[in-house]
Amino acid sequence: MTVSTVVDHNDYTGNGVTTSFPYTFRIFKKDDLAVTVLDLSGNLTVLVLDTDYTVTNAGGYSGGNVVLTAPLAIGWQISIARELEPTQETDLRNQGKFFAEVHEDAFDKLTMLIQQVSSLFRLALRKPSSIANWYDAKSNRIINLADPIKEQDAVTKGYADNLATININKTLRVPESFVNPVPSAVDRANRVLGFNNEGQPVVLVPGTGDASQVMLDLISSADGKGDALITVKQPFPTAKPRTQHSKNAETISITDWAIDGSITSIDSATIQRAMNEVPAGTNMRFPTGTYNFSGVTLPPSILIEGDGIYESGTKFINDSPTAPFFTGNNVANLAFSRIQFLAGPTRTGGAFIDLTNATRVKFDDIFLFNYFQGINVDGGSEISFSGIRAFTNLSGNGVGGIRIGKTKYTGPVHFGDVLLKQHPDNILAQPEYGVRLGFVDVVNFDVSFLCILHGKCLLVDPGNGQIASLIHGNGAHFDTADYGILLAPAGTGKVQAFNFEGVYSGAHRIAALAIDGTSGTVDGASFNGGDYINSSIGIDVTGSKAKNIIINGVKVAGSSYQGIHITNNANVVVKDNFIGNFGFGANNYGIVADVTTSGQVFNNKFQNNTVNIDNQSVNLSVFDNIGIDNWNAFTPTITSQSGTITTASGVLRYRKSFNTVTVNAEITITNNGTGANSVLVTLPFTVRTHAVGVGRAQLISGKELQAFAAAGGINVAIRNYDGTYPGATGEVLIFSITYETQN
Repeated sequence: MTVSTVVDHNDYTGNGVTTSFPYTFRIFKKDDLAVTVLDLSGNLTVLVLDTDYTVTNAGGYSGGNVVLTAPLAIGWQISIARELEPTQETDLRNQGKFFAEVHEDAFDKLTMLIQQVSSLFRLALRKPSSIANWYDAKSNRIINLADPIKEQDAVTKGYADNLATININKTLRVPESFVNPVPSAVDRANRVLGFNNEGQPVVLVPGTGDASQVMLDLISSADGKGDALITVKQPFPTAKPRTQHSKNAETISITDWAIDGSITSIDSATIQRAMNEVPAGTNMRFPTGTYNFSGVTLPPSILIEGDGIYESGTKFINDSPTAPFFTGNNVANLAFSRIQFLAGPTRTGGAFIDLTNATRVKFDDIFLFNYFQGINVDGGSEISFSGIRAFTNLSGNGVGGIRIGKTKYTGPVHFGDVLLKQHPDNILAQPEYGVRLGFVDVVNFDVSFLCILHGKCLLVDPGNGQIASLIHGNGAHFDTADYGILLAPAGTGKVQAFNFEGVYSGAHRIAALAIDGTSGTVDGASFNGGDYINSSIGIDVTGSKAKNIIINGVKVAGSSYQGIHITNNANVVVKDNFIGNFGFGANNYGIVADVTTSGQVFNNKFQNNTVNIDNQSVNLSVFDNIGIDNWNAFTPTITSQSGTITTASGVLRYRKSFNTVTVNAEITITNNGTGANSVLVTLPFTVRTHAVGVGRAQLISGKELQAFAAAGGINVAIRNYDGTYPGATGEVLIFSITYETQN
């Protein structure tokens, strides 16, 4: 076996759980390894074999594992190194047999010893090259140095600390823990050093000097002069004095950079310089005026505040068709307040505000106008919107008001007082979305949220690997759209824990509420109370991945073609709803469900629909509704336990309430043929537990009937009360049975 790698040690960091650490090189025996650990205080400990650790696969060619007796603590480091004794234990004799593995092991050991020496050499303090005139410690500490003697000796920390103490003891000192530094040489020139009433050093105009110099300093804009020479103090007993300069710095205005808001030039470069220069957390004011700029990168933290969103307030005009006003990455504690954001040239792409990994961001009292995309936040948390007024004249794909979590996990997010609307109104060509949610968690829409005239007022479409979770709405409004609300995850995307209460959603073209589970998964969405009104479909649920959908206590109407449409293996619970005419006109169909649908429809009220319910699925239980026939028709197959019935027919109606099925049937035996023993009638659902029923032979025998359905079966067996065969040519058998099904 060759030594094909130069690796002779492996290093790892503990996580408090792992005990097994692989070594990826060959050793001959288990004590060829040296295992050391480094704790968080820098203490190095050599572990003891078979006490602190064991070794697996010693002698193998592909390495093995070092298994500790206890997990390596979080942050501790472990080194596993091959350390061989420098011996040669292979005895080769003249004219002896040639064993290739014995020779190769000897050569391997020599190679490993060379690697071992090389590893030790790499640990030494050394020059990076023969021509270099320095030694490189590679950011490591050097410990246990002696104190310096000669001029060029290295200095220890203890020696330096002692020398500093000696020098400090020779200086002029004050008893206080801190005093301000003495002014600079420029400021001290031709002045007298003195102390103010707090004992802090100041420079004074010489008694024989010109007092006009004081006035010049007071009007100077140089640092340390002007307002820095004036002391102010609030009239409170414990208030502390400070300079006027410190007081003025509490609020910073963009006008401090000679921008006056007169829209006479492009202000991008100047605003960027201001953003670069102010400290984190600055409150930056933009006074009333118009500011023309784009492409400004935000500092890590800032509050940008204007003077209002109305005509006399603060206007930002974007000079680019695609660039944002502001971008920010890894930002926190941001706020935008009392500002109008307006398009200059017609927008063809991009957001007005584009943030990535943003935490604690507040949009308050903001006006957005004629955007392609208003605000984009991708990644981050604690995002809130309040006092937002957003209008755009653009339409088509990609155009939208607010997009959250396009590619990164984002949340929580709160939508408060928000209005999104197309302007001017165009019912046939609208923005793609009002609010679009992707990879989000904990999103709330409150009662003051309103979106009008958008293709999808609310679009929730997480993509592959994304989850949109815990989305809640209470009284929000979505109106006059292709879709009021559309949940349409893609691929492995998933929408879960979606709960809207008392929401109004109205659409003019497709659906007030649409849930599409044909690609991604929508699991556990509930809609409690509220109105869903549309001229096409009120609520549309489709797809096998749309499951556990609850529609509870809502009103569905508006002259819709279909009030509630359920297709393509969707699973729903429709309960306690009003489906029909409540002032907006009734539906052509109250509920339409195809043959693949499953779930329950119960306790609903149907009123004035042309067709109240068209249920084609035996797996959709319909019961206890008002205004419709809750019984379903089923055509049974009729046979006999023995012999053959020549001709028979039957009418069977059933009512399924969750897992309980009630059946009423009338069976006509036109020609009994050789039928005997029992008449067998197929049931619409498999029987879970044994069940019995009763009946009567109506035309010939007049006997009472017993009906028995066996667990696991799909038939009910009919006999006379005395156990005899009930069938006869011309006989009519009428029976009822209630049983539990496993469907």
